[in-house]
Amino acid sequence: MRVSPWLEFSRGNTTWSQVPTVERRSSSAMYAQTRGAKKPPDSGRVLGSTVVHRRGETERGFSMPELMVVAGVLMVLLSVALPAAQNIIRGYRLTADARSITGQLSLARIRGASGFTRTQFGLDTTANTYQMAVWNKTFGSYQAEGGVQNLSAGDQFGYGTLAAPAGGQTTIAQTPQIIFNSRGFSVDGAGNPIGTAAIYITDGQGSYCAITVSLAAQVQVWKYSGTAWVLI
Repeated sequence: MRVSPWLEFSRGNTTWSQVPTVERRSSSAMYAQTRGAKKPPDSGRVLGSTVVHRRGETERGFSMPELMVVAGVLMVLLSVALPAAQNIIRGYRLTADARSITGQLSLARIRGASGFTRTQFGLDTTANTYQMAVWNKTFGSYQAEGGVQNLSAGDQFGYGTLAAPAGGQTTIAQTPQIIFNSRGFSVDGAGNPIGTAAIYITDGQGSYCAITVSLAAQVQVWKYSGTAWVLI
């Protein structure tokens, strides 16, 4: 704000003097007068949640080459991580099948002992299914009990080209039927106790699990490490 020089004027017998006039100036003009330079332009002002920029100013984002580099790095990481994740999933699935068979064998053992009869755990190596059956003294035959259980997709009964047996076996062999007597021991068809019953399953990708029944009717789960069978 600037005050003009003093003015004097008269009307009749009265004289007025020292009446200032006020000139209002803009803040930009005052800034320029006091600083001797132009006021720097605002980079932008915020109205609510919207940023308003002056003309000529632009915002930089990611360029197409940069986005393509990031996408390429992600694809490389996925190509490395995906096979490893699939192997982990297959391993969990195979182990879950082995433990499921173990649970059914333990149930068959307890079922025979509680009913003072024999039980049979049978495999269908073609359909990759298994089921428990209980000896019916009245009919003189095994009667299926419970539903048919399936292996997970991709898993199957077998041991491929493995030559090393698990558990108490001296020669690797699949036991298609495991029988428990009324005292809970694993026996052969003639009723003689045995400790060589074993079930082998594989995922078809080089991983193997085995479920064995010892002479003392202990059910154990094994996994092939590549060189030997290891209890899990």
